[in-house]
Amino acid sequence: MSHRIPHLSRYTGLFWHIHHRSLFEHSLEIKTRQKHLLTKPNNEVPIRLKRLRPIKGVLGNPKIYAAYMKACLHFEKIRNELTEAAAKRDQIIHENYRTAALRAEKKTKKRAKSVPSLTRFYNTESTARRAATDLWEKLRYTISHEEAETLHKKECKKCPWNGQTLFPKTKIT
Repeated sequence: MSHRIPHLSRYTGLFWHIHHRSLFEHSLEIKTRQKHLLTKPNNEVPIRLKRLRPIKGVLGNPKIYAAYMKACLHFEKIRNELTEAAAKRDQIIHENYRTAALRAEKKTKKRAKSVPSLTRFYNTESTARRAATDLWEKLRYTISHEEAETLHKKECKKCPWNGQTLFPKTKIT
């Protein structure tokens, strides 16, 4: 039976080479990891960034994988909504400061707007994060090493991965 796999995300899900000693891992915060990689030694940065990419194929149990990817995309959607709500909230706060300054100078009688709470977004984000992470925990035990290596060879052509590290010719701790 074929399972419909949700559209790949560029920011959440399974990725090749999040760390130099791991073939693949799960991440809901890949942008943060990409920024962190810029702090690594200059000779490693291009290789790390080039090899850090989303897994396109299906690993492990297809049914669990489909549910996992759906949960990751849901988390990403919630995260985007939270980011937008926070930006709107910050804008209102900024406008309120300006209004307060104008009121202090007696140039306006305008009242400050109420500042919306982000609690609902944080709670929803936390629930979505937990759902994706729980599904990852189920999925990871259905993925065989051989299956991951085979898919890796198809998706990461000319990759320096030697089965243990992304940098086989250098000593990295």
